[in-house]
Amino acid sequence: VLRPENRLLLRAGGIVFYLHASPEAIYRRVKHDTQRPLLQVPNPLAKIRTLFEEREPLYRETAHHFIPCGRGSVTATARKIIQKIQIQTEE
Repeated sequence: VLRPENRLLLRAGGIVFYLHASPEAIYRRVKHDTQRPLLQVPNPLAKIRTLFEEREPLYRETAHHFIPCGRGSVTATARKIIQKIQIQTEE
């Protein structure tokens, strides 16, 4: 998502969803994941916040749909995505 040409390809290649969660919610989800090289730092939450500030506008620019998902269930988020796809394919 950092490269403009990648953002264009993403938008042109299908429906892009931005599943938005706060840096704190993201941290809660990944804090025990040792397979994320960018988070193998002394303060992973600070790193997530930095990455979020850098990338959040790019995700918004690229996405066709914005889905808040920091608190609800996975099922509720999936329903929102399905609904957006159904609406878009009917148009």
